[in-house]
Amino acid sequence: MKSKRAKWQEGWEMEGREGKDGCAELSFPFPTFHFREGRAIMTRVLPIILCLGAAIMVSVGCGDKKPEGIDENVVATFDGNVITKAQLKDELMKRLKHFPRCDKHQKCPTHGFNHSKCVETEPCEQHSDCDELHEQLENLESLKELVKAMVMKETIKKWVKEKGIERRENVQHGLKHIADEVNLSSLHVKAHEDKINPDEIEVRQYYEENLEKYRGKPFEEVKHEIENTLRKKKEEKYIPKLIEELKKNAVITKNFDLLKVEEPTDSELQQYYNLNKDEYRQPQRVKIQQIKIKIDADTPEEEAKMKAEEALVKLRSGETFETVARQFSDEEYAEDGGKAPDYIAKGSLGEEFDAQVFSLYKGRTSDVFKAGDSYYIVKLLDKKGEEQRSFYEVREQVKEAVTKEKLKSQLEINKNEALFSIHGKRYTVSDFQREFAELSKAQQQRYASFEAKKELIEQMIAKELLLEESHDEMLDVENKEQIEALKEHILSDILHREEVDEKIDMTDDEAKEYYSKNKEQYMQPERAKISYIRIGIGTNEDEEKRAKKKATEAYNRINSGETFAAVAGEYSEDWTAKRGGQIDKWIYQRQDFFHAVAGCAFHNNVFRLKEGEVSKPFEYLHSLYIVKVTEREEKRQQTFEEAKEHVKVHLAAEKHQKRVAELEGELYNRSKLTIYDDALADLVKENKAVSGLR
Repeated sequence: MKSKRAKWQEGWEMEGREGKDGCAELSFPFPTFHFREGRAIMTRVLPIILCLGAAIMVSVGCGDKKPEGIDENVVATFDGNVITKAQLKDELMKRLKHFPRCDKHQKCPTHGFNHSKCVETEPCEQHSDCDELHEQLENLESLKELVKAMVMKETIKKWVKEKGIERRENVQHGLKHIADEVNLSSLHVKAHEDKINPDEIEVRQYYEENLEKYRGKPFEEVKHEIENTLRKKKEEKYIPKLIEELKKNAVITKNFDLLKVEEPTDSELQQYYNLNKDEYRQPQRVKIQQIKIKIDADTPEEEAKMKAEEALVKLRSGETFETVARQFSDEEYAEDGGKAPDYIAKGSLGEEFDAQVFSLYKGRTSDVFKAGDSYYIVKLLDKKGEEQRSFYEVREQVKEAVTKEKLKSQLEINKNEALFSIHGKRYTVSDFQREFAELSKAQQQRYASFEAKKELIEQMIAKELLLEESHDEMLDVENKEQIEALKEHILSDILHREEVDEKIDMTDDEAKEYYSKNKEQYMQPERAKISYIRIGIGTNEDEEKRAKKKATEAYNRINSGETFAAVAGEYSEDWTAKRGGQIDKWIYQRQDFFHAVAGCAFHNNVFRLKEGEVSKPFEYLHSLYIVKVTEREEKRQQTFEEAKEHVKVHLAAEKHQKRVAELEGELYNRSKLTIYDDALADLVKENKAVSGLR
């Protein structure tokens, strides 16, 4: 069961962000413009109001009696402001709306708000899920928590204002997009309610026309399916049709020529090429074979290095590069003997890689070296020197660069000109540039040409017409509360990032100290490397018998002295058969509670074996397995280097928590909150007495 505090916080999280049930998404025909300042808000709980508001005031002025001159309806004072009983009741009613079925308390069709006259069988009393909520509404401590959350909300709003966050141009622009998206979403929901949901007659007509399709099934059984089918058909047509009608009735002017750039002449292209020849030089390139051992959670750095050195020993012992690459390399083209499909340009894989590879002579193999997050062994197959690419080779690239420059210059000149207008409202070239800059890189490429930009403008016009429609439907008024709540969340999110996230840093020395104090957290569990044979059981009794016979034969041949790899190659139905059943990754013995209780047949069978032992055939996930443990390590302490990335994550979380605590203090000092227990106690009595809450 959730705690009281969790319930209050849950109620607050829901405010202004309710989902729309039962509606499939309509796809409006224009790209989404991203608000970078607030892009995380939909997936992150408001950190300060929600997480701090109910917790930070452990030492606020509580239990105080009101001094002379304070109105009897005041339950708290803070920073020159007050919270009254009426304000607190309003907040309570908001929260009632966000708990399942509690909205039925607001008014009884028969007795109004006087629920004392209602009997259990009346609809307004069918709300057994919210008994705990009402206990909280009639509890002094719960009301104190709510007061604190309300005060924190106002304190943060004031801090945001002092920092001038809302006045920033990019923030204002982003907040406008948030409001637009809410209104478009409401238009979508309203379309479902008024236009798209099929009525009973349509559903029955479709059923009668498709009796053969439903093969005698009764109407009630297929009604929901038919409704969804008809709804989908209407959705596909509704928005395009609506946009077409809005365009017919709108006064729209367009001036696409403001974005049109004259084709650059050959002379301009040649001149640009001559001035920027260095941009069109082909850097040194190499053709290579490589063995790449990636450092990751399964292969810590020390192990990756040892694996690479083992591969190098095999190469020095005379094994072919192809054979060793297939056995050791993590590269996607390892099966091709580690041969890179294309030439690799100098600078494309980093300085560490270049220093080792571009100094090799043709046909030579490097020692083991680290570059980025991997260890490498590289054989140089071919090398090409730096070359100047001719004008004719790069003509199209030059043309693209010149066209971009001309367009940039033209847009700057025309930035205040109206690119289009709707009912006299002007949208300038500068407005278009801002929206274009907020598109993803993929979308910018898609709309790079003049014709594509015309298409984008048509989509922007469609969006503006739909927004006008939402205003005409008074949706902007209906959504005002939700938009304001989202706005507060986003501004608080920015404040959190600036006051918490951006003030967290750490050094390697701090990470090492944290590791030393928390070594028990960084134990490497028992692990093993294996080879296996997998034989599918099939779908019937005969296939299962065949599988068991095949598995027994394979196991007996291994016991008779044949190599596991040879038998796996002949019997295994797994992708690893061509590798003798071998997999290079470690598998780990799990230590969590669920694994200990539920177990895992595969892991249990593996970790019963000693290194070099082979299991009897066992069943797991509709297949029979025979497993050989080729290498095994017991549980051990990880080194700092092995645990470093995890240590940094844990330390960052600890620093974040500490910074949040510091911020709590700042907020507390700003709020100067005093809660009057006597006034709250009176409100508790009223809540118990007033039938609207019982």
